Amino acid sequence: RQRQMCIRDRFISIVSLIIAVWFNRKTLKITINHNKKTVIPAITCNRTFLLAEGKTHLSITNSGFGPAIISKVEFEYENKIYDSILEILKDNLSTFIIAKLKNDSTESILDPDEVLAQGNEQPIYDLSFQNNDGNSILKILKNTKFIVKYKDLYRNNFETSCIIQNISKKNIK
Repeated sequence: RQRQMCIRDRFISIVSLIIAVWFNRKTLKITINHNKKTVIPAITCNRTFLLAEGKTHLSITNSGFGPAIISKVEFEYENKIYDSILEILKDNLSTFIIAKLKNDSTESILDPDEVLAQGNEQPIYDLSFQNNDGNSILKILKNTKFIVKYKDLYRNNFETSCIIQNISKKNIK
């Protein structure tokens, strides 16, 4: 009789262990899924074009809940991919305009897997130009798409894109 109780107790213990492991795995999956949702980054584009002042600016902000690991930043113009806004302008503007742009402009080159913390902003470029060059630059920027590829902490891939110069009348002075 004592042996039967020992076998029954072991059986109950094993069944209890299996049930506990199963529920813990289920709880772990729910927790991981919840954690993934609480650290999703969201990249937004910030753009300014001031024709009267001869300036244009592009930056990105992480408006999400966790850090964004930037994989790649690229520009698309006329179905061609560029790594730099100055490359697009160099291919499509006169050498004289490009020489003036290079002197007064800055462009950020991001490291692979650069991290943009929640709420932080990263400048992409600042261009300064002569007023009479603004319309030529505007024409190119209106047709250029800016693309940011990034990951979250769990290495899920995301992509955000915007047309660089989505001009409204109030932006042009």
